[in-house]
Amino acid sequence: MNRLKEYRKAKGLTQAQLAKELQALVPGMDASLISKIENGLALPNDAVTNFVENVLASQSEAGEAQRTANVSMIIEETLKNDSTASVILKRIMAASRELPATRAELAIISKLPDREVRETIARLRNAGMRIASTSGSKGYWMCQDAADYAALRGEYMRRIASISKTVKAMDAVLPGQIEMSPDLWQAGAGPK
Repeated sequence: MNRLKEYRKAKGLTQAQLAKELQALVPGMDASLISKIENGLALPNDAVTNFVENVLASQSEAGEAQRTANVSMIIEETLKNDSTASVILKRIMAASRELPATRAELAIISKLPDREVRETIARLRNAGMRIASTSGSKGYWMCQDAADYAALRGEYMRRIASISKTVKAMDAVLPGQIEMSPDLWQAGAGPK
């Protein structure tokens, strides 16, 4: 049961320490049984399985709570320290999937050119803000649910795949084009 090992490692426990923690649930639990369970040589009973699943689920919820706290901190810092981003972020936070904030609108209220609006949104996203938009949408809004984030993430993954395909095609140098030496190729640098 790798989840048991995952839990033990996350807590920084030895097998003996975990066995001691689990003895209240499973009388006779010892380090050798933990080792057997972790290596698939023994099956955990329902008490151990439920314990690990409940603890890992609560840790996942704690992780999401931490992410929410981090986003709140980013919003607070942005609103306090970056007046331009603050204007854009406030409008995006008031937007929704049905009524998104358009780039034209954001350019007007921030008094920035379109390119700088896009750069500001990229900066906010790079700070962890889940600002949603899709190639088919007419603007931006904060991800309102898992579906919004899944769509946003999917869009980025498609872009990554497309860029990767382009790089591979360019790497397949055609005769007569500039040749790149292997050391430049590995470093990701262009020709000198």
